Amino acid sequence: MLKKFYHSKLKPDYYAEDLRSFDWQQLKKHKIKIIFLDIDNTLAKHGSRKPDDYAIAVVQIIQDHGFDICILSNAMSERIEEFAGHLKVDFLENARKPSPKRLINKLQETNYNASEAILVGDQLFTDVWAGNNAGCMTVLVKQRFYDEAIQVKLKRKLEQWFINRFDK
Repeated sequence: MLKKFYHSKLKPDYYAEDLRSFDWQQLKKHKIKIIFLDIDNTLAKHGSRKPDDYAIAVVQIIQDHGFDICILSNAMSERIEEFAGHLKVDFLENARKPSPKRLINKLQETNYNASEAILVGDQLFTDVWAGNNAGCMTVLVKQRFYDEAIQVKLKRKLEQWFINRFDK
């Protein structure tokens, strides 16, 4: 039962250590047109209002491959708008991941189908689950920073258990 749950809801399509070296070109064969990027611990340190050199490089690489970008975050503040504004990309705050509803609405608003989208994030229980629920492809990226609240650290241990147990 847990294995079925993992494979239907939590298993990412791809894994990435570093988004700067991810093979973005491979997504062209899947007809991907838009990349949804989580911010916290995916692109930048949790709570960042301004992208660092890594985030800027990742966005530039993705744009160089011809993809549209939308920053996707559960945060409910002008921080997301400010962060996306520095990068000159679209954004969706208060995404309510893992619920797919706001992501699906954003896809409709931008005239993309779920099959044309991929969601990139550092957590199974929010990012990957939301992408899979919406029918998008997903990339699980290694978290960039390790200074996190205790509940997030505990959640990551459970995520790692799922990966170790069912991802063979």
